[in-house]
Amino acid sequence: MDVYLGLDIGTTNIKMILADGEGKVIESRSSPLGISAPGHGWAEQDPEDWWTGVTELLSSVPGKVRVAGIGLSGQMHTLVPVDREGRVLRKAILWCDQRTAAECAEAEALLGGESRVVEMTGNLIYPGFTLPKILWIRKHEPEIYRKIATCYIAKDYIGWRLTGERATEWSDASGSACWDVSARKWRSDLLSALGVDEGWLPPVKGSAEIRGILRPELARRFGWGETKVICGGADNAVSAFGLGVASPGDCMI
Repeated sequence: MDVYLGLDIGTTNIKMILADGEGKVIESRSSPLGISAPGHGWAEQDPEDWWTGVTELLSSVPGKVRVAGIGLSGQMHTLVPVDREGRVLRKAILWCDQRTAAECAEAEALLGGESRVVEMTGNLIYPGFTLPKILWIRKHEPEIYRKIATCYIAKDYIGWRLTGERATEWSDASGSACWDVSARKWRSDLLSALGVDEGWLPPVKGSAEIRGILRPELARRFGWGETKVICGGADNAVSAFGLGVASPGDCMI
């Protein structure tokens, strides 16, 4: 029987559901995660812990089913910097980390103030967002900054581990502080003004688009064949959509 698998890279656990072709949930499981706080207001996780949780959950899928597709969601804004070989350069800086207040203020001033930032991206630059975390690493960890080749958000790092394809999608890009939500593209002039290499940011696809095919070695390990991996979305965005918030005027509390 073909089933569809959902993975959520959460803050306190990795969650997995299996659903049939009608969307009926067959099974759900989770794997717990810890958070470290090496400084006041800091929050970090080891992306290898995410991968361990993901592979344990995928290994638990009953052998009588075949996973035809995997959809991804996860914590927003979290930064995972990797080098050219795909090695993680430091622990991930989470969405709830508050260390970047100075970098936010400096970036806003360089870009011409709050209203100009909103005009460029549709958002303010908040301490939890992805871009100021990159700026913080440049200031405080220059030896790591020099090695960066790609900056992933949580679910997109796992998507890369599953498929080998660099990618993100609209909803997580929108929480980076360097994505133009109106034009749906990275804001090149903003990145240039701040001295951040646009090449570090993955190509952006639609949330429902296919990101890639499960790596052959993983397909053999789990016995699934050619499993498609869908780009998916940021946790708050897909939660809203799942509750029916899909049109102007809809809201949730």
